[in-house]
Amino acid sequence: ATVSVLYWREARGGEKKKMRPPTRRPRRVLATNIFLILLVMGVYFWVISRFIPAEVNTREEKSESEQPQTSVKQRTSKPVETQDTSEGSEELEVEQTPVPTTRRVKKKRNVWKKAKNITKLYEREAGEVGAEDDSTFFADSEEFWEDRKDLRKLLLSYSIFHEKTGLNTAATLTVKPVGQLCNRLMTIISGFFLSLLTKKRLVVEDTGFYASFTDLFKNPDFDWLGKNPQRPYSTAGHTIRNPPHPPWPETERLLCSNLSKAYSADVQLNMNQYIIPYMEWNPYYKKAVSDIFKGDVFGPLARYLFRPTDHMARLRDEFVSKNFKGKTVIGLQVRSGGDFTSNAMTAKDWDLYKTCGDASLDIANDEEVVYFIATDTEESRKEALKHVGRNGEKVIFGPGPFLRSNNPKGVQMALLDVLLLAEADSLVTTAWSSFGYMAAGLRAAPHRVITDVNPSGDRPVPASQEQFYMGVPHKSDKRMACKLLPTHQPCFHKFANWGVRESSCYAPEMVEQEMLNGRYC
Repeated sequence: ATVSVLYWREARGGEKKKMRPPTRRPRRVLATNIFLILLVMGVYFWVISRFIPAEVNTREEKSESEQPQTSVKQRTSKPVETQDTSEGSEELEVEQTPVPTTRRVKKKRNVWKKAKNITKLYEREAGEVGAEDDSTFFADSEEFWEDRKDLRKLLLSYSIFHEKTGLNTAATLTVKPVGQLCNRLMTIISGFFLSLLTKKRLVVEDTGFYASFTDLFKNPDFDWLGKNPQRPYSTAGHTIRNPPHPPWPETERLLCSNLSKAYSADVQLNMNQYIIPYMEWNPYYKKAVSDIFKGDVFGPLARYLFRPTDHMARLRDEFVSKNFKGKTVIGLQVRSGGDFTSNAMTAKDWDLYKTCGDASLDIANDEEVVYFIATDTEESRKEALKHVGRNGEKVIFGPGPFLRSNNPKGVQMALLDVLLLAEADSLVTTAWSSFGYMAAGLRAAPHRVITDVNPSGDRPVPASQEQFYMGVPHKSDKRMACKLLPTHQPCFHKFANWGVRESSCYAPEMVEQEMLNGRYC
């Protein structure tokens, strides 16, 4: 500014000289200096906005931490439920606690500007994908993959990457699933999705279960079991597992971070949850995932990974040809065993399942209707014949006698039930059941679910109520209503309860929209 004034005075010819109009040169210098001043101010304010908020937040959080807070144990305590036990009661009254105010952490940078291009990770491999590389799997289901060409190319590129890199030359994501069959399958899909986003080799540990995966599925286009006598399954790197209590340390990483940096080394996934929704909402990947998967992550990945063995496919096809062909099939997935619920099925419950399935179809008078029922106890099979088939309706079950899934043959029959439910014209599932999630995801079409009634309306659940999701009990097993779901994606039961509100990229619409996936889970 001082230099500009001096030039201006020179242009005037000094104080004693007669004033004259300024020349072009001082005007140019003046404009240049004004530009420099604005540039310096811009840099100054950028530095302020880039670095100062973190310090401010630290001071605010420090002062806030001095206030009395609810302990972790109090925040995660189960909700208080009061139920009218009088006959005919159909409502569950829930004592709601106020939503605790959570200070949102200001973002230090606009991560949306750093959105990741997933396909760019596999540019070299994509260049090697040709018509001859397109597997028989895609050719046999061309209609399903016709609108998913980008995803198909991504999966083929990943398979080339997986096969060309050995266990010792690339970072590995080892999935060690726990739980029963469908919990394990959803965990494997979660691990595969994280592998796609971070370009890691997927390895599934095929141990510790009643049946080997080789009894159930073929390899996809790569060796996912990764057995190597010279090298056992990886035990190094970062482990992702269920938390003993919320908040979950992985929530911030999966929901808000650049996953390639957050999980740069080997990773182990040792849990029983479907955690893909966190990664779908991650601002680094949200646009790319939406563009490639078009709103359906679970269905295509489940079909790609879990290809039934020739034996299992033959059992499915023969059963469908014999029992489903030329008929309208209503699939009912009924979870009623004591390991799942203490609320035994009644005649009223069976009638609810039946009418729920009927409501989803416009059945012509000349069509033969059959009810294919997949249930978890021999007693339930007998009850289904008594109640669903009481007026002469045709009720069928999977081939052979009922088998518990605690042996290889029993697990195979359980998988066959899932595959057959996916072939039904109408599907009704049990809320909160991973078995129903798998069938609905493979079927990839709207379906209905039997659940509890939400007496309180749709609203965010208080963070303190661990076993509730959007005001609905997680374990909706009282069978009070039939609901048509707006999605066939599985529910991540803990989406709202494992620290999403405390994450740096939290937005209310995350919970509000995820409610569509988990509203009746």
